Amino acid sequence: MNTTKKVDVALVIGLAIPVVMILLVAGAIYAPRLFSGIEDPQYDFLYTVGYAQGYRLFVDDGRLKLDEPESECVVPASTGLPELQFFIHDVNINKSERLTFDQASLLRLDNTALSPDGYEFAYGRKSEFLFPMWSSRDYRTRYLRKDGHAIKLELETGESFSNAGTVTFLGWIEE
Repeated sequence: MNTTKKVDVALVIGLAIPVVMILLVAGAIYAPRLFSGIEDPQYDFLYTVGYAQGYRLFVDDGRLKLDEPESECVVPASTGLPELQFFIHDVNINKSERLTFDQASLLRLDNTALSPDGYEFAYGRKSEFLFPMWSSRDYRTRYLRKDGHAIKLELETGESFSNAGTVTFLGWIEE
């Protein structure tokens, strides 16, 4: 009996094509990042989630300040709005840690649009699938962007998913 098996060339090619296509697409996505020379972000940042409810929050001379309104101008807090929470985001591990206002006010902040290493904090994006009528908007997702390279941020948004839309960038942390 002859025990040699014939290899069906058409079957091998048919199975190899999807594998090669997957490798080509993965290469097209990841190769530019490997060869671009863009360094990873180095500067952590401070952000808030929620609403200040009558207070004005700002950065003055590198420090976080909270401007309290005059007592006759104070409006009672709305029970439907989430309380203001402060977070510091570590870009090396892509995680956030909650802070109190007192802890946040001790940080030295640079509130310019670009970090010292050239990254910007970007809100959401618009994607179009073939035609503008099928476009989608995702304003809850945040990115760090630099020269066409974007890193999706895993931001902590507090207790409620609805808070994700109230993320406000305050500044880059200077060391």
